[in-house]
Amino acid sequence: MLERDLFNQRLCDTFGAIDFLSNRYSTGAQIDKGRIVLWGNDAFGFLALVAAALDDRVAAVGVGRLESLEDLLGESSDCTPMAYRYGLLHVVDVPQLVDLMRPRKAFIGVKASDLSEVIPLATQGSR
Repeated sequence: MLERDLFNQRLCDTFGAIDFLSNRYSTGAQIDKGRIVLWGNDAFGFLALVAAALDDRVAAVGVGRLESLEDLLGESSDCTPMAYRYGLLHVVDVPQLVDLMRPRKAFIGVKASDLSEVIPLATQGSR
């Protein structure tokens, strides 16, 4: 735990969950692997975007309460600085992450209560 920051640990956990969904049900019809959608608020929304940009098994991402990474850096933010990879916020912002995951879909500013409407839209025409 001392050699990885909190962001990398959470990213590894996210990839582990994606691996589980992709590999665990490889022969059954329980899960449509082409419709894996990640969703998160604040720093976890940022984490979901990074994971989707790095892993093409993610069909779409929904992000609540995050329009720009500047939202995470404000004085009133409840997110700990340990939630971010050191220096990453200087390199990339939300629009660049969305560009990296194209043609897959990203829904920015989505509330948890709207997920039931967004998920069918997110996975239309996906693998």
